[in-house]
Amino acid sequence: MRGLLSGAMDEGAVGMSSGLIYVPGLHATTDELVAVTNGLGGRGLYASHVRGEGATVFDAVTECIEVGARAGVPSHVSHLKVEGRRMWGRAADLLDLLDRARAGGADVTADQYPYTAWETSLAATVPAWAPPEELPAILADPEARARLREAIEHGEPGWESVGPDLGWERVVIGSHVPNPDLTGRTVAQIVTARGVEPFEAIAQLLIGDPYTGMVGHGMDEDDVRTIIARPDVFVASDALAVAPGGPLGAFAVHPRYYGTFARVLGRYARQERLLGLEVAVRKMTSLPAERFGLAGRGRIEPGAFADLVVFDPSSVIDTATFERPHAFAEGVELVVVNGRVALDGAPGERAGRALRRGER
Repeated sequence: MRGLLSGAMDEGAVGMSSGLIYVPGLHATTDELVAVTNGLGGRGLYASHVRGEGATVFDAVTECIEVGARAGVPSHVSHLKVEGRRMWGRAADLLDLLDRARAGGADVTADQYPYTAWETSLAATVPAWAPPEELPAILADPEARARLREAIEHGEPGWESVGPDLGWERVVIGSHVPNPDLTGRTVAQIVTARGVEPFEAIAQLLIGDPYTGMVGHGMDEDDVRTIIARPDVFVASDALAVAPGGPLGAFAVHPRYYGTFARVLGRYARQERLLGLEVAVRKMTSLPAERFGLAGRGRIEPGAFADLVVFDPSSVIDTATFERPHAFAEGVELVVVNGRVALDGAPGERAGRALRRGER
């Protein structure tokens, strides 16, 4: 794996990322992560969707910092949040953890999407030992069935359950291909309609579609605002490129797919004045470009790529909501990608290209 990583860096990769809430990443130990990250050879950075974002988020972020430090590369947390009722109000503590780490010599940054809900696969609500393809057998085995119920209702060592702290009424089905009518319904509503326990409803949904999506309303707005106000935390969408008429147009995707950057510019910079417009723009342009080694990106200057967005600072705003997510932002007048007009009142050229570290 180190050899593959080294080869990828030779080809222009920006670094290594890990997803430690998901299979197979959740099985990796800290020492194993360090061993693989050593394949960077001091180039690029280590970015991590950390091991926990609720009760274990402080340990998870500390692990991310440790992996980068031991491998001799900068580290980056994707995406900074404090999730679950027990953790609400602790965003400042999490930022303080990063500040103390930097004061001690760590090179660590983080990004954030500006919403109080996350989105992932419903499969994240079951422990790693219960993959969707094995759920029919698990439900048929009394001992395994009881273990699954206990894990989903209370969690188990090394694995946090979504339900106990958040509540199934705050977990919404985002997509379920065999039954699109389930889109937008909460797990609690499905439990009531089917007359089953939450673990059974979740198992049924995953058996029907292993890639069922979910949106969890797990963060507090005050915590989101506390993190947004920090000039050193990047703005990130954590989103796919979708369209109302595309394959996901019928599903309740996260509104961040359409509204992330306009939301920061319009709501948090202009309306709430949590940060200045210039700071907001930097958080989504030059700051991440520099961190990820994308030469010639993120700045308007001679010799740089012509990636430009013309927007009206007095009207730019997101319009996508959780109830109506497929809605484009307002106030964006012109988009230029690599010197080609991509949007000018109507879609234009597609001039995007793969980005490589240090490449001009």
